[in-house]
Amino acid sequence: MALTMDWRLLPLLLLPLSGCALVTSPENTDGGDLGDVPDGSDGTQGACAPRPPPTDCPVTVRFRPAAPIGKAYLAGEWNGFSTTAQRLEGPDEQGSYWAELRLRPGLYAYKLVVDGVWMLDPGNAYRKYHGGVENSGLRVRNCAGPALRVRPGSVRNERPAQGQGRFSAVLEVLPAAGIDGLCRLSGTLRTPSDRLDAAGRALSATELQLAPDGRTAQVVLTGLADGKYVLRLRPSAGGVEGEDLLLPFWIEPAAFSLRDTPLYMIVTDRFRDGDPTNNPAPLPEVRRAADYQGGDLRGVRDVIAAGYFDERGIRALWLTPWQTQPQGRFRDQSGRYWVAPYHGYWPVKAREVDPRLGGAEALREMVEEAHRHGIRVLMDAVLNHVHIEHEYFGHAQRRGWFRTGCICGTPGCDWTERRLECLFTNYMPDVDWSITEASEQMIADVLWWMETFDLDGLRIDAVKHVEDLAIFNLGVRVRERFGQGGVEVPLVGETAMGWSDTSIEGNRREYETIRRYIGNDGLTGQFDFVLYHAVPYRVFAREDGPNRRFLHADYWTRASLSQFRGADMVNFLGTHDNTRFVTLATYRGQAPGWERDIADHKWEDLPRPPPDQEPYDRLWLAMVYMMTIPGVPLLYYGDEYGEYGGGDPDNRHAMRWQGRSAQEDAQDRRMKVLLKTRAELEGLRRGDTMPVALLQEDVWAYGRPAADPRHSALVVLNRLGMAQNVMVPVPAELGWRTGDRLVDRLSGQTYTAGAVLAVTVPPRGGLILARQ
Repeated sequence: MALTMDWRLLPLLLLPLSGCALVTSPENTDGGDLGDVPDGSDGTQGACAPRPPPTDCPVTVRFRPAAPIGKAYLAGEWNGFSTTAQRLEGPDEQGSYWAELRLRPGLYAYKLVVDGVWMLDPGNAYRKYHGGVENSGLRVRNCAGPALRVRPGSVRNERPAQGQGRFSAVLEVLPAAGIDGLCRLSGTLRTPSDRLDAAGRALSATELQLAPDGRTAQVVLTGLADGKYVLRLRPSAGGVEGEDLLLPFWIEPAAFSLRDTPLYMIVTDRFRDGDPTNNPAPLPEVRRAADYQGGDLRGVRDVIAAGYFDERGIRALWLTPWQTQPQGRFRDQSGRYWVAPYHGYWPVKAREVDPRLGGAEALREMVEEAHRHGIRVLMDAVLNHVHIEHEYFGHAQRRGWFRTGCICGTPGCDWTERRLECLFTNYMPDVDWSITEASEQMIADVLWWMETFDLDGLRIDAVKHVEDLAIFNLGVRVRERFGQGGVEVPLVGETAMGWSDTSIEGNRREYETIRRYIGNDGLTGQFDFVLYHAVPYRVFAREDGPNRRFLHADYWTRASLSQFRGADMVNFLGTHDNTRFVTLATYRGQAPGWERDIADHKWEDLPRPPPDQEPYDRLWLAMVYMMTIPGVPLLYYGDEYGEYGGGDPDNRHAMRWQGRSAQEDAQDRRMKVLLKTRAELEGLRRGDTMPVALLQEDVWAYGRPAADPRHSALVVLNRLGMAQNVMVPVPAELGWRTGDRLVDRLSGQTYTAGAVLAVTVPPRGGLILARQ
């Protein structure tokens, strides 16, 4: 069955703390032809006269089942969830049923009752709990004022040459109650040269034109330089200014996809100290590894400005949370060691940038600098919990928004079985997303951050530990507010799962749990924990036995492609939660149990730097694999040169900008070549196909086709410690012709294309062949 609602995607009004965002269906929105008016912004005279505010607003629900049905009812809060009070009319010629309602602005829980069967509305991702039960959520906009939406398919974004960008869109008016059309429409444009907190310039009469009937409008912007823009449109009618429509968009040579870049993860406090004046004093009894070390947002800005990421083809940054943290020290999960909140995951303020990271001005400057370089900034959204000192938890009327139950992982409190209510530790109250006031406020806070600081997307922490509606309601609202201008808004989730060493079927729960949150109304992608536990450290870092070689890697890589096709899955060798990859490679193959005891140590008897070249070569081979398979590769800060470290917090050393070893400098140099190669070859960035050319336990070759054969690539990997001479069949999908000149983009070695290539693959290394 499928259900659609006439209100579709609407811009939303954010209300303070206890408010909610509301939606209603439009009336009379079949706008006439666009026409010129004298100043391009005034509408019909009748739409300007003040009107008394309405007491309720219209909503039309349409339902088109996939198969014939008998009766369908709408049961919701407004009718006491009656199974017979609100029957859907129909069917019409298209087989749709409908119900017309008039409700006060608000968010209502409801379900469909189809032939006596209660069901969530499959056509509406928004949810609301009522009486502890999850329902669909019907949002009713305050129709006292008008609103706007972008006509589907009308956005045009073109850039034939630098300085000649063009953006246009057709707008449809969602009228105020009892008013046909708009009285006036105004707009502003913030350009790449403006500060984030600037209002922007007013649109001219030629750039924004409202049709004479006030029902539609068109915006046309030309002569645009490269960079990010924010278009804000404000309608008014009946003496009331309506909800504004926000349209962020980029002008750039090619439309951006998150797959076009590695996602570079920064633990801000450990990256670079750009302003020593905001460094806090050391906390007593807190070891340096678990205390603040001076990194800040200005330091990140300085690194961006210096071109560090440009040199490596990196266009997306994920920073650890920057919300204000508590001032004191707290015990780690073992209860033995004191730790500081340098990492950012213990927020105490909903809408404040931590002064120890530089405050709001430093965040604005960092985002502005990133956008000048075409770099997207993803905020780390912590939805599951707050710190016990958080302003919401300390508020008497909001204390009930939180759970304070058992601790995850303790007896009777399993991480999975009690995933929604267990606490990560006793000073981190768990947000209860089934409480509407809490869920709507948490979403409003995220939207505030994204709008105030012009952020480009989200990495969402601890996805499986929040109610499903946290992900889907947030996804709907983010796309409504920031996605109508055609810009991609990455929403990447962290759903930590394990891996069963059996088969794809044996990991069904893991795949289904990760996949359930991905979709048009949910996440655009997730971190691929199944692949992480199946391949990177087992095949490339450690000696995990004869069955952990390239046949194993190919099997699980293709399993992920099959299970998550179309999603922006993040492939990773490690994060701030894992032992550093090069350390796992350093302590490979030791006596059973000893390697993990040392490699994963957090506090005592810590791992040492690699004693020889092999761990760096293993890291290099893993990086070549990670940067050439489909998906979004994660690059954890420092891994580009082979930073070492054990478990958290030892895996969060300060980034070493100086004083590296010769091996680390060499690793960084070849990583630059690899990253730039990925940036330059579309075949390595786009698409989900990787036809096998050669598959052996120790040599693996696969193609990465592109529509333009000049951007196709053939990747050949060698996991042995000696060079391998192999004959590699060339997949036809690459589009190469016999006689084409090929070059290995990593070494510069040239070849001539044919049905089969004779190549020499360096030890623990690879080739990336492309047309010269």
